[in-house]
Amino acid sequence: MGPKRNAVYRCLLNFLPHALCACIFFAPLAVPVNGEQIRGELARSLQIDEQYNPVTASIGLRELIGINFASEEYLKGIVIEITTPDTVLQFRESFMLSVFDTIAPALSPDTGRYSGTKVYSKAFPKFRRTYIDVPLGSSVSWERSSLNSIIIDPAPEADSFPLIITIDPVMKGIPSHISSSIFELTLTPVLIEKGALTLNFSPAEALDAVEVRIDNRRAPLTNGKLYLTPGIHTLDIVSDEFLPHSQSFGIEQARTTNLDIELRPATSSIRFDAPEEAIVFFDGREIDPDTQGSFETDPGEHVVLVRIGDYSVSKKIDLKGGKNYKVSLFFDILINDN
Repeated sequence: MGPKRNAVYRCLLNFLPHALCACIFFAPLAVPVNGEQIRGELARSLQIDEQYNPVTASIGLRELIGINFASEEYLKGIVIEITTPDTVLQFRESFMLSVFDTIAPALSPDTGRYSGTKVYSKAFPKFRRTYIDVPLGSSVSWERSSLNSIIIDPAPEADSFPLIITIDPVMKGIPSHISSSIFELTLTPVLIEKGALTLNFSPAEALDAVEVRIDNRRAPLTNGKLYLTPGIHTLDIVSDEFLPHSQSFGIEQARTTNLDIELRPATSSIRFDAPEEAIVFFDGREIDPDTQGSFETDPGEHVVLVRIGDYSVSKKIDLKGGKNYKVSLFFDILINDN
């Protein structure tokens, strides 16, 4: 081995560690941070509104469709129905159907590149109508929308929406009239078998003093709402401070029923224990404890005045509804030994 070749080898050996370090340092930068790379034009974003109405749109090859919802309160999941044109059916194995969640950045017509997690990606099914079932959060109690529906499992959580769905050609030689084909896409919400009840009390503070019973069962309010099965139910309001209230009401699926409940305070019972010569006034009205005994009055603040000869004493009392009170007057003599 000559001197020149030895010099070349020494140069390569000196350079090799630096080259390896550079490769090791820069390699991770080529890996997508947030999963799969998604490229394409966002044709439109579809959203199921708060009334849970189905949504329909068209989708072309290589286009991206965003899928989202306005409220998850009654939403169990979404069924995505794709209708394939007849001209495409003979080339169905030439297309890839893909679904992504956890999309970043936010969907925008001005963005042509996203990253996300691929939750489904297979050759386009052979059927004219393809159904993709997207349970929300859990697929345990999910029932297939059709015999051959595709179920996204594990089910995406609500915070992983919006989704992106796309149909891409994966084979060459597809005729141009096929490449411009349009698919029909429909989003149909699947709703839980529940509706909600909200109670608006008058007076508002009555909420803390009543017990709510639905269909003869105690029903604690959760975030101001009661979630019930659709149908006719009975409501009973029980309280020591207010008169009982009962009524029937209806619950519709995925709808909130609002009831205004006006409660009347339960009356209080009051009686006096005073000497015979005492004159008793209740809210300025003279009463005879011996002949009237106890009597009913509205709850709230009242004034009692008792007069014996030239001596009188008055006091404000606060009566709670549905309670019995006794007002007693005692005189005593205090003796101090100096």
